[in-house]
Amino acid sequence: MTLVSAGGDGVVQVWSVVSLLDPTAGAPKPTYTWSSHSLPVTAIHIGSGTSSSCRVLTVSLDRTAKLWDMASGKVLCTLVFPAGLTSCAMDPAEFIMCVGASDGYIYKAEMFQLNISESKGSSIDTASSRQTFLSHTAEVTSLELSHDCNLLVSGSLDGTVVVWDLTSSEKLRTFRLHEGPITNLSLILRPRSVFNNTIVQNDVPPLDRYLSQGPVLDGVQLITTATCPPQP
Repeated sequence: MTLVSAGGDGVVQVWSVVSLLDPTAGAPKPTYTWSSHSLPVTAIHIGSGTSSSCRVLTVSLDRTAKLWDMASGKVLCTLVFPAGLTSCAMDPAEFIMCVGASDGYIYKAEMFQLNISESKGSSIDTASSRQTFLSHTAEVTSLELSHDCNLLVSGSLDGTVVVWDLTSSEKLRTFRLHEGPITNLSLILRPRSVFNNTIVQNDVPPLDRYLSQGPVLDGVQLITTATCPPQP
């Protein structure tokens, strides 16, 4: 298990939790220390994968978002934005990055359009590939993507929560849920049956599986699986 921490000194550190909890290990030492940010790091997003294969996104008030490779400990790219960054979110496939800024703007960068493989950790200006979301009048403190990545939800110090269409950047709804600023938010799946006191009956009859051998394609036998109702 791995712990990633960041602070107001602009430093990001990666720790082994086993080493932190080992009473005989002495003073713990970080696996990696990343000090490329010049101002406080405000948010971290850890991507899909294991602790040795995932990528880590860090954003900072220095107006940069950095994508790190956990396997090598090196920065893959640095994206530069117009204002200091205060929040971030990425889709599971890591195709889309959304960052919230201190001036109330939200920026969406499509990673597959950026030439990350040739950047070798250098800075990339996102001006040509980013979309802008504007509704908040103060710092964007939290961002969340829906499970299907069609919606973006943002919270701000102006006390509002905004739901956006991620593709068109269109504002769908604005909520004022608290009397004070929004400091954090989170989305969870809610199946219809979770908050229903009645038991949901499953009226679907049991299904049988069978194998169907298809044609031979270039010397490889194609085998497919299917589901059909049981025989009477």
